[in-house]
Amino acid sequence: ELVPHPPAIPTAHPLRAAMAAAAATQHATGPDVVKRCFKACMPQPGSVAVSQVSLSKLIRHLAPALNEAEAQQLAKVSGFSGGDAVNIEKWLDWVYAEVTIIQDLETKLAQDCKRAISGAPACLKADRAFMLKAVQAWGRSLEHASEPLRCDKEVVLAAVNQDPGALKYAGENLKSCKDLILAAVQNDGMELFDASKDLKADKEVVLAAVRENGLALARADESLKGDKEVVLAAVQQDGSALGQATPGMQNDREVVLAAVRRLGGALKYASESLQADREVVLAALPTHDRPDDAAAHITSDRGVQLALLVRHDATALGRADSSLTSDRDAVLAAVGVNGAALQYAPIQFKENKDVVLASVRQNGLALEFASAAMQGDMDIAQAAVHQNGFALRYVRPLLKKKISLTLAAVPGNGDAFTSADREMKEKKDLVLQVVAEEGGALCCASGTLRGDLDVVSEAVKSNPSALRFAKGSVKEAIQSSMTTSGTSTLPGVMVVLSLNAGLGDNLTPFSSRFLRAWKEHAFMSQFEVCRTSTRFSRACKACTSPSTDAGDTCSGTRETCKSMFENMSQDDRPWAATCWRYAVRFHLQECKENQGFMVQIKEGSRLSDVQVFEETLANEVGIKIFRASIFQVSSRTVLERISRAVRQWSSNERA
Repeated sequence: ELVPHPPAIPTAHPLRAAMAAAAATQHATGPDVVKRCFKACMPQPGSVAVSQVSLSKLIRHLAPALNEAEAQQLAKVSGFSGGDAVNIEKWLDWVYAEVTIIQDLETKLAQDCKRAISGAPACLKADRAFMLKAVQAWGRSLEHASEPLRCDKEVVLAAVNQDPGALKYAGENLKSCKDLILAAVQNDGMELFDASKDLKADKEVVLAAVRENGLALARADESLKGDKEVVLAAVQQDGSALGQATPGMQNDREVVLAAVRRLGGALKYASESLQADREVVLAALPTHDRPDDAAAHITSDRGVQLALLVRHDATALGRADSSLTSDRDAVLAAVGVNGAALQYAPIQFKENKDVVLASVRQNGLALEFASAAMQGDMDIAQAAVHQNGFALRYVRPLLKKKISLTLAAVPGNGDAFTSADREMKEKKDLVLQVVAEEGGALCCASGTLRGDLDVVSEAVKSNPSALRFAKGSVKEAIQSSMTTSGTSTLPGVMVVLSLNAGLGDNLTPFSSRFLRAWKEHAFMSQFEVCRTSTRFSRACKACTSPSTDAGDTCSGTRETCKSMFENMSQDDRPWAATCWRYAVRFHLQECKENQGFMVQIKEGSRLSDVQVFEETLANEVGIKIFRASIFQVSSRTVLERISRAVRQWSSNERA
């Protein structure tokens, strides 16, 4: 048996490469085969011992990149020499052990990097080539690297690109390196904490950090907390970053409006004068968790009064006092907070362009309740489909034939193509443009085009999961091609993503960062993501609220959902007006049939009510759930943990 010796040959050494190449040439599976490869190159085959001079010549023959001195050193270093003679059998055993130890560790790096690097010998932790592989697999391996490697820019850059949290283990000399800090904060803005004092005052670095995480403003130099460009970028990412800005910025109307539109609760950080500003208060109401507090300084304003009434209950507009509902400005304020309230507005406001525009900008589906004339207005139609692509369903037939409007509805929501005019779904040139933008829109194309090689290829190029919507021999041909070329690790797999957001509401800042990281992740980005709670926000007649109260009878099935038949799309798929519970079950079932899974992110101490229901349905359907709880970790770190779990699950044949 071979006795593993502490590795002494660097992983990038030419001899190691020669050994591996010889083994590969002979399809070696054990030491005997490898040793035969080497012995075949010896001047005197069959010799038990050779001189160090002969051995150094053999080494140079196997690894021509070595000079004579290096070859002579390797001939001596094995420790198996007696005088001038070297026992070739023992020397080859030593070299083979050198190779196999590294190969074994490199295999473990891909499987469980944390354990592999912790158990690696000290000499490997100082080996640059080995540690580069380690930090590329797990960025925080940098913690175990030797001090010189923690000061090596290339090694540290590879580490922070994999996990920005690795920056804390970098040498102090590199924390003043702008390129390195930029790479870290672009992946996790909060890593600004580990930057040098000078870089915390560097506007380019701080802008990159707050665009990734607005709360990184707290770690910036005081001089930049009063810079309008920096503060605007921060509050647009996370409204609560307003609390870290200077008083001057908290009194800047543009900055405060941007903050409260992102997060209504940020109003508490605004100056007193802006907390009593009508436009600012109305902008804060849709996402404020305590609306009465938001309006505390402006309770006498009629528009604010009406907006408070309809914020969570659009029907309240129909019950409000006529003195309020007849007031154009009041109704305008109300529909700006809840666009669906247009349904209960007096008829004259359903024909008022300003009121309808305000409604559809808040909720594109409010177009359903506008007058026919307003549904045929191009400005209103564009605003509606920009807010929600499914609003295309309510556009007047003549406008539906506008290619530009159809193309505007699709980005970010391929299913919106289901509401397009039937003629549009049969135009190959248009469908090619649509599927190039959103591959999943292939499901809504005409049957003929779903079997067209050009169209399906374009869709699959945009989204490999779109292949499941293809028809006929084209599907089998492309599937075979993808499998042969290895262009898709898990072709056709989709993921239902359960994030902390109410029905149709804005995502939390963390969820926004998580989605962005997902799209940029080499492995996870291959999956088609479906976020049902943000795309399907309506409840059927049996769904009184998005909660999971026992009194609710709809569980998203054909037997319990009261509205699925009246609100299904013409392609028999859920769309924006479909009951959200039915839509969740539909996509979970579709996901399971395509060997997919569910990813659920828990923010805080508990799941949201919507997430609880999504989990219940996922368990009923029988789909695999990957859940991650977040606490002071970056979105990319959470994603990397999920990625490792998904890879392991996949390698175990999804057991």
